[in-house]
Amino acid sequence: MAVNKFGSQVDGRFSPEIGQYYYMVDSNFRTAAQGWSRADGTGPLDLWQAREVGGDTRVFYTPETGNQGATYANQSAAIQAGIDAQIDFRGDTLFFTPGLYTPATALNFNVPDARYVGPEVRAARAARATITDAIGDHSFAAAADRCEIAYLRLVPLTAQNFFVTVSGSDFGHMHHCFFDATGVAASVETKLFASVATTTGWQFEDCEFEVDAAQGEILNPVGANQFIVRRCNFIVEGATITWVTCVLFETTAAKGMVMERCHFGSGGGANGLITNPITGMAGGSILRLINCTMDGTSTPTAGNIETGFDATVGIELVECYISGDASGQGGTLITLT
Repeated sequence: MAVNKFGSQVDGRFSPEIGQYYYMVDSNFRTAAQGWSRADGTGPLDLWQAREVGGDTRVFYTPETGNQGATYANQSAAIQAGIDAQIDFRGDTLFFTPGLYTPATALNFNVPDARYVGPEVRAARAARATITDAIGDHSFAAAADRCEIAYLRLVPLTAQNFFVTVSGSDFGHMHHCFFDATGVAASVETKLFASVATTTGWQFEDCEFEVDAAQGEILNPVGANQFIVRRCNFIVEGATITWVTCVLFETTAAKGMVMERCHFGSGGGANGLITNPITGMAGGSILRLINCTMDGTSTPTAGNIETGFDATVGIELVECYISGDASGQGGTLITLT
C-alpha cells in the first residue's frame, strides 16, 4: 500500500499531497544502550526502521556502528542515495533526523521540487540536525528547480562554497537555517551560497548567519538574479573581527534584490565590524531595503551601503536605521550619499 507524507495511504480525504518522506539517520547519534532501540520496538531507531514499506528503502543510515540498513561506502554515499531515491516533481522530502552529518564528497541535488529539512524548529540556531561540510561545492543541478532547504545547522569548510548552483536551478527556498562559521578558520573564500548567471528567484528567510573570523560572503550571486532575503541576521562576533562583505554581486548584468527586516551587526557583547553589508551591484539593477537595521558600532556609515555599486543602480530605502549609541539611545535613518 502506498504511503504519503500525512497518512498510511494515499487518500485525498487526508491530503492532496502525494510526495514521499525519506529519512537520513546518523548511526552514531544515539545507541541502543541509550534506549534508541527497545525490545518492544518503540525506540526512535525502531520506528524509523518501520518506515521501510513493502521492502522499499525509505530510511538511509550513515555507515557507522548502529547502522540498521544498507551499508554505504561513506556518509556522502548514504545521503546521495537518499537524494536519488526522490522522484522528480512529486514533492518528496529527505528528512535529516537529529545528528551530525559530514559529507566528504560533493552532493548533487538533482531532483526538482525536493525538500531537504531537519526537525522543525522556531529559531534557526535551535536546529537539531547539523551538516558539517568536509568538501565544499554541494551542487544544485540545472533541473533542480523549487528546492527547499530548512531547519538545518550548516557548518562550512574554510575557503569553500557550501552550496553552488548550476545554470537553471531556479526558485529555491532556504529558511530557518543556521550558518554557523564560529570556530572556522578565516578565509574570504568561505561562503554559503554561490549562484551562476542564470540561477534566479531564490528566497532566504528566517536564517541566521554568524562568523567570528573574517569570512567570505553569505550570498555570492553572479548575473541576472532576483533574490529575496527576509528576516535574516548577519552576525559578526568579536571586537577585533572585520567581516568585509555579507552579500556580493559579481557582474555588470542587471539584477534585483529585496531585503526586508534584516539585521547586520553584532550578536551582542563585543562588537566586530562589517565593512560592506552589500556590494557589487551594477548595470541598471535595483536594490530595495525595507525595515533593515545596522549596528552603529559594528557597521559603517550610511554612505558605505553603496560601496562598489554602479552609478545606475537604483537603491530604495524604506525606514532603515543605524542603531544609536552604546547606551541604546536613538537611531539614525540610513540615507544615501
